[in-house]
Order: sequence, then structure tokens, then C-alpha cells
Amino acid sequence: MSTYILKPNTELKGVPIFLDAVFVENFDSNEPMPNMSYDWIRKTQKGRSVPLPKELKLICKHKFLNFDYIPFSTGFLVSEKIFDIIDNIESVDFEYSKIEILDIKGANLSEKTFFYIDFPFSNQVDSINYDQSYFAWDLKELKYDKKRIEDLDQKDYSIYIKGFKELYLDESIFDLFQIKNSLFTQYLFCSNKFKENVENENIKSIIFQELPEILDLHESRLNYNVQYLKWNK
Repeated sequence: MSTYILKPNTELKGVPIFLDAVFVENFDSNEPMPNMSYDWIRKTQKGRSVPLPKELKLICKHKFLNFDYIPFSTGFLVSEKIFDIIDNIESVDFEYSKIEILDIKGANLSEKTFFYIDFPFSNQVDSINYDQSYFAWDLKELKYDKKRIEDLDQKDYSIYIKGFKELYLDESIFDLFQIKNSLFTQYLFCSNKFKENVENENIKSIIFQELPEILDLHESRLNYNVQYLKWNK
């Protein structure tokens, strides 16, 4: 069974590389983009002390937006089409808010309806197969903590991994999920079923990269060298 990492197709007009925006509970023309200092923004291992509001506004500096999926804050913004697909597959439980997207003058930026979905840390899936995956150790961090690679337990791996070149996941019962690793907080993973449903809706603003290849997700900032790698194929 194939597994894919989801990426926004930033080659398309209206799909920004970086979303310059803030969440607000109510639009204020005098301060359209305040600091996001709400208690519900904060997410811990125990969850949120204050739940996400049922509805929020997203104030953006962009002039035109036409995306269906994009990472934002600690979660992801998805169009109603994607949200409906998620509602009919096996997904890990998540929190969500309905989103209205506005420009800094308060005008609606998109005809689409959006949702913000956020996976609690407790619902992230611990499914990385480290024996098959190809990754680089953070040797400076290991040296600082006086740790040796050969003495590490797998539960400690994520602390000392600097990046992945190939990522293998154990088989999952879920069609959409987030994995438990800080290097992938900006990404969701999916099954063939989710991918096919998206393609059946003729949605072009999402790229599905089949694992184990993850393109230049981490390669662009890492020098993969024999001394850095664990390669157990």
C-alpha cells in the first residue's frame, strides 16, 4: 500500500509558498492583523486549555488566494471539498474551525469555504520505520549530550535526527494522519484512497509525493555524508 506526503502546489497562481496571515476572532479595521495571542493557539502534549472557536477569520495580505490545502500555524487550512473528503475516510481525530478568509480591508478573498484542522499531539501517529528510513544524525547535539548513536533507543531517535532523505512508514489504518516527529509538523500523510478521492474532484492545488522519496524537503539544508547517515537496507 502506497503512502504519500501532501504538499501545496505552489506553482499555481493563488497558492502561496508562505501564507502571510493571522487568525482573528473578530475583524477590527483599526488593527486588522494583531498578534495571535489567543489561549486557544497554544497546543501542549495535554491538549488545549481553551478549545478552538467554532468559527474564525483569517486576515491575509495576499491579493488572490486559490488553494485547497496549506500548512498554517500548528495545523492546516483545507477547502470545503477537502474537508468533505476527510469526513468520509478513516482519519485520525482532529480539532477544527470554520474559516472566513478576508483581506486587510475586510473584503472576502475567496469564494471557497475553508476549515482549519489541527491534530492534537496525542493523535499524531508514531509510525516511522527507522530501520528502513535514510536519515542524518545531528552529531553536534549528540556530542553535546554525550550520547553515542549505537546506544540510542528508538524512542530517542527523533531528538537527534537532523533530516530525512528517504522516509518509510509502517502501515497505517488511517487514510489521513500526521506523524509524531518534529521535522514533519508542516505535513500531512495519506493513503491511496485519499489521493484518489482528491484527484476525482479534479483538485490541482495539492501535490502527492509517494514515500519513501520526499524530494528536497530536508536535502536542501543538509550535507548527506557517510558519517551522518544511518542506512539499513
